[in-house]
Amino acid sequence: MTAKVIYHPDYEELEKNSWRYDVYDELFEYAKDIGLEIILFYVFDALPTELWIKFPDIRAEIFLYHGITHCTQKGKEVGDKLLKYSLKRFKTISSHASIAFEGGGCNCEYCRNNLADLIVEHLKFIKENGNSERLFFMTWFANIKEYFDVPPIKGLRDQLFMKLPKEVKIIDITRKTLKMAIEQGYEVYDFVFLIDPEGGLESQMIFPKPHVNLLKERISDSIQALGSNLKGMVGYRVLPKTRFIDDYALGRYLWNPELTGNDIISEVAGLLSSSINEKQSVITAIQLLEDFWNSFDGNKLKESNKILKMVITQQKEVLEPLKSIQEATEILYLLFRYYSLDSERVKDRIVQKIYRSMREMDTFQCYASYNVWDYRSFEMIKQRIGWWTDQGIGLFNPQTFPWNSHLKGKYNLVDTKEDAFLWMKGKE
Repeated sequence: MTAKVIYHPDYEELEKNSWRYDVYDELFEYAKDIGLEIILFYVFDALPTELWIKFPDIRAEIFLYHGITHCTQKGKEVGDKLLKYSLKRFKTISSHASIAFEGGGCNCEYCRNNLADLIVEHLKFIKENGNSERLFFMTWFANIKEYFDVPPIKGLRDQLFMKLPKEVKIIDITRKTLKMAIEQGYEVYDFVFLIDPEGGLESQMIFPKPHVNLLKERISDSIQALGSNLKGMVGYRVLPKTRFIDDYALGRYLWNPELTGNDIISEVAGLLSSSINEKQSVITAIQLLEDFWNSFDGNKLKESNKILKMVITQQKEVLEPLKSIQEATEILYLLFRYYSLDSERVKDRIVQKIYRSMREMDTFQCYASYNVWDYRSFEMIKQRIGWWTDQGIGLFNPQTFPWNSHLKGKYNLVDTKEDAFLWMKGKE
């Protein structure tokens, strides 16, 4: 439960979120019917912006995420009231999780000096009011607070693992943190974050990147390194239809890490096909797309798009998300051509072609929706082409890819801030 979705009937400012809780009720019931477990995830000290504005005296002192967090000490009454309502409202859910450092928490002197104890109290509150049978705590970014907070909280992880009840299960992206937790007797769950769309860069979100082999490598490496101490893995998160392949791959690997990359590609192709022949063609297209991201061979991307387009023209009823994947692959190929050329005249023609193609594609209607917006939408798309092909943070800079980075970056085995942002640095 993030700050923007929290509801409580006593605050009219939050009435706009009431419908969400009704939907959650239906969603949780459906999940139960089909045998899924729901884990309700809460952010430590989360405060809806409407209440942050209404109650200025309880605002958290914090560098990031202004307007969505309360001070643990000053906002305890309001915070507990909000959290308790959600826990009681969804009382049929018996598994809960919380995060406190990447979002959540307060930086005032009291909260900093008592952070570990305050988190223990927070988890105890969840357990008692939510009747938790399973309780998870995500320590992600605790290591960053140890090294780079202002001032740093030295030994934060050691404090946590001395004070957190042993039945609390630890989730983290950082191999060192997981090993520290194991040494103190905790069950640990690895957090696979490498298909994250959270950076706010459209280019990293919307264009197809299968990640089939990278995900397999990442998950297999964790299993080998942590062995029987690893009790499970956590994936993150649902992406647009254009990224269906790696979304599906992550889910299937987490469900069954014994699957091979070819198994995954075959399953995905089957879901996107209506015949055996189509399936084989889609398998080839996915393999070519996967190979492109490792080689930057534009011919492979061109051929992948050609195959996908052929399959779509043969289908009596075009299967989603195949259509979205094909349309995004077509634009991706044009972007790669733009990126690879020096001639400004040719590049201008490609910009025009991208614009005209997007206007005809359902996938990109958000960029070119109405004729009245022709000029503005063209300028917007032109700007984005510049972003998407930027030499530093664009689609085709090898430094932005986990598999072309230092081993720590490759597996997100980060422990320091330098590790965390390693692939954002320039070439050595």
